[in-house]
Amino acid sequence: MKKTILFVFIFISILSAQDSLYLVNTLVGKTQNRLIGAKAAGDINGDGYDDLVVSFTDSVKIYLGNERFALKAAYAYGNNNGFVLCPGDVNNDGYADLLLGYKRFETGTDGHISNINLFFGGSDGLDSCKTFDYGVSLWDQILSKNVEPIGDVNGDGFNDFAISSPYNWSNGISYVFLYLGGDSISSQPFVTLTNYLNNHSLGIFGESVCGIGDVNRDGFDDILVGDPGYDDTLYAESSGAAFLYYGGAEMDSIADSLLTFNDEYFGSNIKNLGDINDDGSTDFAVTGYDSCVIFLGLDSMIITRFYNPSHGIGGNGDINNDRISDFIIGYIKGEKGDSSGMECFLGKKDIDLIPDYYANEEQKYSSYAIYTDFIGDFNGDGYDDIFVVASTFRKNDQEIGKLYVYSIKKINGIKEVKSHGIDGFQLLPGSPNPFNNRILIPFQLKTTSEIQIDIYDIRGRLIKTLFSGKKTVGVHRLSWDGKTNSGQEAASGLYFVVLKLNNTNLNMYTRKIVLLK
Repeated sequence: MKKTILFVFIFISILSAQDSLYLVNTLVGKTQNRLIGAKAAGDINGDGYDDLVVSFTDSVKIYLGNERFALKAAYAYGNNNGFVLCPGDVNNDGYADLLLGYKRFETGTDGHISNINLFFGGSDGLDSCKTFDYGVSLWDQILSKNVEPIGDVNGDGFNDFAISSPYNWSNGISYVFLYLGGDSISSQPFVTLTNYLNNHSLGIFGESVCGIGDVNRDGFDDILVGDPGYDDTLYAESSGAAFLYYGGAEMDSIADSLLTFNDEYFGSNIKNLGDINDDGSTDFAVTGYDSCVIFLGLDSMIITRFYNPSHGIGGNGDINNDRISDFIIGYIKGEKGDSSGMECFLGKKDIDLIPDYYANEEQKYSSYAIYTDFIGDFNGDGYDDIFVVASTFRKNDQEIGKLYVYSIKKINGIKEVKSHGIDGFQLLPGSPNPFNNRILIPFQLKTTSEIQIDIYDIRGRLIKTLFSGKKTVGVHRLSWDGKTNSGQEAASGLYFVVLKLNNTNLNMYTRKIVLLK
């Protein structure tokens, strides 16, 4: 009996540790001004802390980075339907700049943006620099918020930026306007990209725009423009596409290449991931309905199938400060699509899709991770931090939205939820989790060892022994089909995967998994 009590004590103690991030702060919206999104703003005021811009239904607020992860708005801008773009430092003065849109009408539900103001960052905050009419004046034009920094497309040493208009009812043409950065900013686009010559497009060219670095290595940064409504005759109707444009001292509006994939709405989201496999080239991701396709340069790609177009992707951050870019994927899982979360993957030479950190939704159907990305180093400790937005988070049955900020490092007053490998071995997060009929359970060994992997239920009863014997150095994977040792179907509920080293309870690693029938 004493041995049983000792086992349960050790078992429960280890269950309290998980490979998750520290939740360091949260922010909620209001019924009349719901929190709907967020973006990494860079260092707007040059104080050494990266800042965060948060979008609300009728305003944009800027939260300056600080040592304590405090979220107190330093600037607020109204009447813009939460429209903000973060192009980086376009005038090379050392401060990050912002593009803020303003609605055509102050009242009503029109929501169309009538103009965009470029704000230069500075030690005293933001200064409005220029108002853009974004090239083509159409009263019913709706602009995309899904526009990322594009880098230096013309090679003059200044970061450039894009404004995209995928929707309008006047002529059905989509427009992406590229503007050149510099000491002074012209209101005339450097080049205008359009779907006018593309007979396959259904009118949402420019839904996403992103710079992907110099993929052809000619000295000019290149860009991808997503068209999730593209009708590719090789695949299903509206399978989507991403148009690749090579930068240059002069550019035209004809795409240099077309990326396609057999998945609906491919091109919904595009993200520059940085160099995630440390090979010297920029990597990027393009998402579809249920896929996230990661391109390792233009040479190869890896695919994950737990994505959803309404969920976010983040990249070009370094959460563990090893100088290799990491990336984030927001997901929807579960038989009914009712479980969502965020998984963070550390960059490495042999890149894989085994998540190193994760965070799950607090509330079902809250659109958790609809937006997620690296903030940069928000608290100045040398490690990049992460935000997640749950835009339909509810309070008193009203949608108010919620922002979560995560860090890899603990600060005072924050409960530890991250654990590391024990004695040279580590049980990695299972995927998918929750699962319906099969879960993949990866684990890593640094030395050849005798191990045992078991499944226990919440009452501590042995349900299934997955493996018992010797395994060599490296990453291994086992799967569980939800059946017990006797071959019966296990009931829906919470279970624990327990990895033991050398058949002792003093060296074991435990993770929670959820079976949903």
